Amino acid sequence: MENFDGSKLKNQSRNLKVKLGNLKMKRAKLEKTVIHLNPMENEIADYKLEIFAEKSGIINCNTHGFSGEFEKMNLKGWGYSYYNFESNGMMPKTLMVCPPNSEREGVLKSKSELVRYNSKLPLVVYSAPEYDIKYRVWSAK
Repeated sequence: MENFDGSKLKNQSRNLKVKLGNLKMKRAKLEKTVIHLNPMENEIADYKLEIFAEKSGIINCNTHGFSGEFEKMNLKGWGYSYYNFESNGMMPKTLMVCPPNSEREGVLKSKSELVRYNSKLPLVVYSAPEYDIKYRVWSAK
């Protein structure tokens, strides 16, 4: 194939596969979560997406959570963004005295990130396998 000036076109789809392949190798130890959203009327103005991570653990009567944050990354040269969720594993909690035998299996939730609702592109989040990436759709209606 040729450009308008007669020069040969580069195989951009092959280059994209190479870039994505390199990204896959770097992310081999991480789990990829892909979120596909339904098209909505006036979605940019009326809708937002909240993403957060959850982790199972032993909890008691205290309020628990775990530290971590989402970092927006760009796939250089392609204008596509994705998110990394990273945590240092710390689990802050309140320090109330709990009754005996109050420990149970529960779910810990990270700090959330509010992002733009966009049904045209999937939202991709990389995280360690012990975290489940969840989301909520918020509406201004």
